[in-house]
Amino acid sequence: MKYTALTAQLQAILKQRNMLFPIVMIMEVSQVLLIILLFWKDDRTLFMPPVLDKPFSIHGSSYSASYYEQMGLFLANLLLTKTAETAEHQHQLLFKYVDPELLGVFKRDLMDEVDTLKKDNAGYVFYTTETKVNLGNHSVLLKGERHTYVGAQRIDVSKEAYRLMFVQRGHLLYLRNFQKETVNE
Repeated sequence: MKYTALTAQLQAILKQRNMLFPIVMIMEVSQVLLIILLFWKDDRTLFMPPVLDKPFSIHGSSYSASYYEQMGLFLANLLLTKTAETAEHQHQLLFKYVDPELLGVFKRDLMDEVDTLKKDNAGYVFYTTETKVNLGNHSVLLKGERHTYVGAQRIDVSKEAYRLMFVQRGHLLYLRNFQKETVNE
């Protein structure tokens, strides 16, 4: 009697195994396929300026001119429009977008600038009048007027131009260099 009961249980277990085996095999094949597809997945992380004025596109690992332009305008605003009170906060935000290899240099230069702003109770605003993007060398040229203030008194208005150079690391775009250019009128 035990033999018959055990045989019946064994047959039920074998029947259940045979019914579940194709399902388990399909799940195994799908897992292997997902693992293989995971290696071809193209993961992207983009630093986005908080305000988007124009549409932009990204193809593979190349950015459109409008993306460079918007990033340039955003970063230039952080670099060129500030007061002694806002400078440190703006610099902390800017450091997220600076090439990690040059972060120390940027920090040193910007901290010197903060000291000067505080000492003179100064501030400045840059109004962009023209933007030129060069995709070949990953740069943005900004031309405009820079208004300098001491206290609440505007003491200077000058036409200036600045070039922002970018570098791409993986799928991330970082600020590599920021320099003043000569103004050609």
